[in-house]
Formats: sequence, structure tokens, C-alpha cells
Amino acid sequence: MIPTSPLVGITHRSVYWYDRDVFLGPQVIRLRPAPWTRTAVSNYQLTVLPEHHFIAWGMDANGNHMARVVVPDRSRFLEVRVELQAELTPINPFGFFVEPWAQQFPFEYKPPTGEDLYASLQIRESGPLLMDFLASVDCTPRFTVDFLVDLNKQIHHEIEYSQRQSPGVHTCEELLTERIGSCRDSSWLMIQLLRHCGIAARFVSGYLVQLKTEQEQQNAEQSQGEQDQSQQSSGVSSADNTVTEDQVDLHAWVEAYLPGAGWVGMDPTSGLFAAEGHIPVAAAAVPDSAAPISGSVEPSEVEVTYDLTLKRLSGPAMEVHPH
Repeated sequence: MIPTSPLVGITHRSVYWYDRDVFLGPQVIRLRPAPWTRTAVSNYQLTVLPEHHFIAWGMDANGNHMARVVVPDRSRFLEVRVELQAELTPINPFGFFVEPWAQQFPFEYKPPTGEDLYASLQIRESGPLLMDFLASVDCTPRFTVDFLVDLNKQIHHEIEYSQRQSPGVHTCEELLTERIGSCRDSSWLMIQLLRHCGIAARFVSGYLVQLKTEQEQQNAEQSQGEQDQSQQSSGVSSADNTVTEDQVDLHAWVEAYLPGAGWVGMDPTSGLFAAEGHIPVAAAAVPDSAAPISGSVEPSEVEVTYDLTLKRLSGPAMEVHPH
């Protein structure tokens, strides 16, 4: 019997609650898997409330799917719900070929590619802390892919991850002052470092699906049972006694352009290259242009509620390898 790949269902719901009925300006929603995603996606559905609205699909200047939504009447809320299914067939993140002349770092883009990548080569920060960090990066000539692997791991090891619900992206100076930040912050840092090294890089928003193997689940359950027995006999509680579960998050990572390979995804939050669990919805040279939801509203107080759920529909657990 041929093993099947895991099939999962994702539901993502965001609701903006306003303190009064307000007029909403046009809203741009970039929450449809990008045309270049390598993960097979099916049964995609976008639902917007209030029901009286107009929606038009198109592509933005960066080639991202976008839904432009107009709500003609005043409303006290805006709800955006995405539902999709994804088949997580294993992907080799290093399954690409680089042009011979770009295999060794450093390299220069040939025309007209360099012109096409202009926005993704623009250096936007050069603060003292960023320059100090850049000085610590090993820029000795070697295989380009090895350089990317090392830089990705360096950021992962030196910047502590912290989930941050507040919008926006911290500057490199803000991030390097605290050495702790969100996936968005670490990604923007890596983008600036790559551009300083002459490599085109862009910001990616998307979904990150992480499935645990059956062995990992069994190990977690066994560990849980042992901890329960220990706590019953000694009365000592443990702060880490949860059973590992499948997860999905709205995430950010980086893509670098390698001649011959195209855009290659890297995740400095984990130190790994992007694989089947990374499902991009938008990419751009600057984070604002890859925002999942953007638009205007007249002045008001707003409260945002957000939930993202994952359901395994079929197939075995996905092996997670340290790429």
C-alpha cells in the first residue's frame, strides 16, 4: 500500500469589532495561497462579513493574489474567514539548481535580472547595531547555499523568539537592542543582512503548519504519564507537562533570489529552510506590501479577535527533519 501524504484543513478567522458603526474604506486581503506555493492547496474559500459587500479578485504589483473588498454601509464589525485544505507532500528544500556563476558567494546578478530585483536589493537600514551584527557574519567566499544556511542558523541562535500580537515590524536597531522579537522582526533583520551582502531578499507572509510524528506523540504521552506518576508520589508539579499537538500559525519568513533556483525560502525563526509546511500567501520587498489584511477605517476604537485552527483530515504524520 502506497503511503499517502497528510491532508489538513485550516480555518483562519479574524474579526475587527468597532465601538460604533463606522464607514470602512476599501480593504485588501492577501490570504490566498500564492501562485508559487509548492504545497498542494484545494477547497479554498474566503468569506467576508457583513454580507452586503463587493469583492473583486486580482493580483498586486508583486504577483500576490488579492481580494479588494468594499463595504458600502456602516458596520460595527468586519469579519474575514479563510478555509482551505493542504496536502503536505514532503518537499526537499534543497531540491534546486543554482547557475554555475552564482554557486560561489559573493556573486553579482547579471542584467536584466538585477534590474528586475531592484526593490529587493534596496538597503533600508544601516544602523550601528546592524553594522556590528553584519561584521560578525562570516562572509568568506564559499558555496552560496552554505552561506545562506549559516546566516539563517546564526540569526536563529542569536535572536530569541517571542510571539508579538501588536502590528508592525521592529527596526533592526530595536530588535538588536533587545535580542528578542517576533518572526516578522527576525525576517526583516535577515532581509537587511542579505541585501548588505548583495543578495536580493523579500518578506513573506503565510501559514506555517507543523505536524508531529506518531513517535513524537507517543514519546510525549509517555513522558506525560511518567510526570503524572512522579507528581502523585512526590507532590511536585511540572511547568512543562503538555502533550505535543499539531500546530498552525500565521508566520513570516524570508525568500532570497538565487539565479537558476528562483526564490528560495528560509525561516530564521527556526533556522530551517522552507518546506511543505510553509504555505506563502504574499511576498514583497517591504513588510507592509505583504500584509495579510490592510485598509482604512474612520477614527474609532477597535478590538481584534483572531483564531486559527488545524484539523488533520487524512494521512500519516509528517516527518520533521532539520534541513
